[in-house]
Amino acid sequence: MMAASQFAQSEATTANYELNEEFTRKNKFCRGKRSGKKYRCSNKIDDPRSINETTKLIIEMINRMLKWRIWDDWWIIAWKEEWLKARDNVELMLREKYSDKIANAILRLINKYIKYIDKLEEYWPRNNINEEIKRLIEDLVSGKAEVIVRRNNGISVYKGHITLEVDKPNENSIIIQLRLKGLKA
Repeated sequence: MMAASQFAQSEATTANYELNEEFTRKNKFCRGKRSGKKYRCSNKIDDPRSINETTKLIIEMINRMLKWRIWDDWWIIAWKEEWLKARDNVELMLREKYSDKIANAILRLINKYIKYIDKLEEYWPRNNINEEIKRLIEDLVSGKAEVIVRRNNGISVYKGHITLEVDKPNENSIIIQLRLKGLKA
C-alpha cells in the first residue's frame, strides 16, 4: 500500500503501485456544478457506490501519472523534437512537389505548434508546475484533495496553476488531461 509519505520514494521508478484506497476515500467528493469554464462543488457525495467508482478512477489515474512521470518535462522536449523533425521532413517533401505558397502555408502551421511548445517550455518552470503536480498527486493519495465529480463520468481536481480532468467515455478507457491556467491550448 502506498501512503502519501511514500510518494517521494515512488518517483524513482515507473511501476504501478497498489494505492491505499482508504486514504484515497478520505478525499472530499462532491457533485460538480458548472460555473463558467470551471466546475465548483455543489453537493457533498455520501453514496458509497459513487465514492468507490471515483476512487477506482483516481487510483488508475495516479498509476498512469506515476508511470509517465508527467511532472517531468521530458515529454515537452520529446514533443518539440518530433515537431522539428516533422517540419524538416515536410519542408523537403513539399518543396519538391508543391508551390512555395502551399509549402509556406503548411510550414507556418507547423511553426505555430512549435511556438506553442516554446511557450509551454517557458511556462512549466516559471510556474513550478512539476512541484504542483506532485502536490496534487500527494493530496489525492493522502485524502486531502477536493474531487469534483461531473455528470459525464468525469472528475476535476484543481490546484493553483493546473486542473486535472479525468473522463471515462466508456468502460474500457479513461482520458487524463492536465490543463494549465493562463496558457491557451
